[in-house]
Amino acid sequence: FRTVTGLVLGAFGIHHDDERDPAGWVVTHLGTGYAVGSWQLFWHVETAKEFAARIEPLIDWSDVDVDNPPVGFGIQEMAEELLAREGQKVLF
Repeated sequence: FRTVTGLVLGAFGIHHDDERDPAGWVVTHLGTGYAVGSWQLFWHVETAKEFAARIEPLIDWSDVDVDNPPVGFGIQEMAEELLAREGQKVLF
C-alpha cells in the first residue's frame, strides 16, 4: 500500500497512477485500499468517476470483507464497457 493524492467519490478514491505503464486513473475502495473492477487503468478521470458512481449503489460498500471482496454485481462488466468506450482493448 502507498499513500496517494486524489479525489474522493463516496466509498471510493480516484487517483492517477503514473507508476504503471501506461499510466492512468484507478478507482480504489477506501475501506480496503484495493482497486475495484479492473487491473487496467482508465485513461480519463471522467470515466473513472463515472465507474465509481455506477458501482456505488450496487452493494453496501461500508461492509466489505477484505478476505472476500465483492465479485459479480456487474462490476467487471461495467469496467470493461467503460474501458472499451475509451477505445482501450480490454485485456482479459
